[in-house]
Amino acid sequence: MKTLQVSLITFVVGLSAGMILPWRGAGENGGQQTASKDVQTFPAPESGSFPPRALEKTTTAAHSSTPPFTSDPFKEWTEALKAGKLTDTRLRHDLLEQMAKADPARAWQALMQSGLPVSRADIDGIASAWYEKDPADAAKFGLTLTDPLQRPAFLRQVLSKWMLEKPGAFARWFQTQPADLDLAQYLHSSNIVYRNNLCTLEDLDGLLRVNPRYSSFPDFLGRQLGALWSQPEQRQAATEWLRGVADPQMRDALWKHLVAKACQEDPQAATGMLTEISDDRARRQASSTITAHLTKRDPQAALQFAASLPDAAASQHAWQSALCTWAAQDPQQALGYIRENLARLTPQMLEPAGSALGESRPAEALALAAAFPASVERTSLINNVMSTWRHKQPSESRRWVESDQATILPAADLQHWRSSVASPQPAQGSSGMSTTINGRRLYYSY
Repeated sequence: MKTLQVSLITFVVGLSAGMILPWRGAGENGGQQTASKDVQTFPAPESGSFPPRALEKTTTAAHSSTPPFTSDPFKEWTEALKAGKLTDTRLRHDLLEQMAKADPARAWQALMQSGLPVSRADIDGIASAWYEKDPADAAKFGLTLTDPLQRPAFLRQVLSKWMLEKPGAFARWFQTQPADLDLAQYLHSSNIVYRNNLCTLEDLDGLLRVNPRYSSFPDFLGRQLGALWSQPEQRQAATEWLRGVADPQMRDALWKHLVAKACQEDPQAATGMLTEISDDRARRQASSTITAHLTKRDPQAALQFAASLPDAAASQHAWQSALCTWAAQDPQQALGYIRENLARLTPQMLEPAGSALGESRPAEALALAAAFPASVERTSLINNVMSTWRHKQPSESRRWVESDQATILPAADLQHWRSSVASPQPAQGSSGMSTTINGRRLYYSY
């Protein structure tokens, strides 16, 4: 009985001691901080962001009420710096990431005072963490930087993410900033994935006033507008808003995006939008987009739509768009159509479809191409098909070129390709193709 009492007393004392012991690494006032306060101060980082010892400590505490951080990353940073361990890039990255998530301002100060070289990744990491906590505060700090490399790097990261992820709030903040700061220069879209359904029409107005200078901004704006247009209750308002856009180039670009969106939901509405586009080239591109979508449902109807366009150039490009889409979707039927209409076709008309046919039915496509009269365009079409075939199926294309079947090719083209396949194809730069899109001759190499 006495032994039982002693054991019970020992258990109670041990339990009490465990309840009052301070959490290790809680800071200078560790014994006075509560677990809930520490959770707010140090949010849990993403998986894989801990250095090995921190990960071990977190795993040990996973089934307790202890906060996820069991050490002070700022203290570890100082110790590692003194010991010369921050040459370990993984350790440096992980500690800096933890510090930035806990207190980005303090993390920046620690980095600047370390005397270590500062990389673009360091700046982007702290800027992103600061943005996640408070975009306006992060931007305010970025504007205090004077270093000609640090300032643009920090502001690009913060302002671009803010605009693409929370465009309405960003546009409202942007309008409060002095114009002479020229903040639009820091906006870009590389390596940032944006989502749709982020904007109201009022937000779009604000973004138009921001007017960043990168080429894909109309794409971002167009996607947001398309998401609004897709909502039946917003469709009329979105259409009227677009008609009121003052900049004709931006307006035409947005109409093109809206046409692409409407093609998927209401082809008739998309066709009606063509008259809204003032620029001839942009209108041709939009009509080609409509034709490509129609082809997926009914190739013959798409060809008829292309023929109905009043502008001859638009009609030709739309027809090519239909045939190219058809060749990729159903090459056998597309080839059948070409055979039946070969007398009124030209190699230039078939050129955009050459690559698709070179992937699926190259020998048949080459036979059709060789049937045209000699011309530079015929040679270009043959080279287009052969280049694609050689790139996709090098062994098969070589066997064919070296066989008697290849004698269907004109003599000069056959000699060229037999000479080409006789030598090994380099890894890069030897194969290529050309095509004509919207009146422009484009050349590709791969």
